[in-house]
Amino acid sequence: MARIRVLVVDDHRIFAESLAAALAAEPDVEVAAAGSGPAALRALERAAAEARPYDVILVDAELGALAPGGGAPAVPLPRQEEPGAVDGIALVAQVRAARPGVRSVVLAEKDDPRCAARALQAGASGWVAKDCSLQRLLTVVRGVL
Repeated sequence: MARIRVLVVDDHRIFAESLAAALAAEPDVEVAAAGSGPAALRALERAAAEARPYDVILVDAELGALAPGGGAPAVPLPRQEEPGAVDGIALVAQVRAARPGVRSVVLAEKDDPRCAARALQAGASGWVAKDCSLQRLLTVVRGVL
């Protein structure tokens, strides 16, 4: 059976690692986690160089966004003008341009049709709310392939 290689990208580390662990329990899924856009791009590059590219990336729609209340980001990030800084939707566009064979699924904290439209315009293959079931997420991951 061919395994689906998945990269979870979320700057909330416990969420990314927990989701990766849940997905790894599936017999047809191989998964890793990255905590930022630049880390995800490095992981994609490394996997391609090893001839083991990822099939799907799950990207937090709010990657790098400010923490609730308008304070500092949950994980310190460089200013958006600096090279390397990337939000979730920009990451989807970069991956689509550089690695068109990789499918992107955006994970959203809440259902926002405008943000979903932006993600799809950037090249995302799917959009899933973070409050969906694991089975629903797996259906979307398998479906985008």
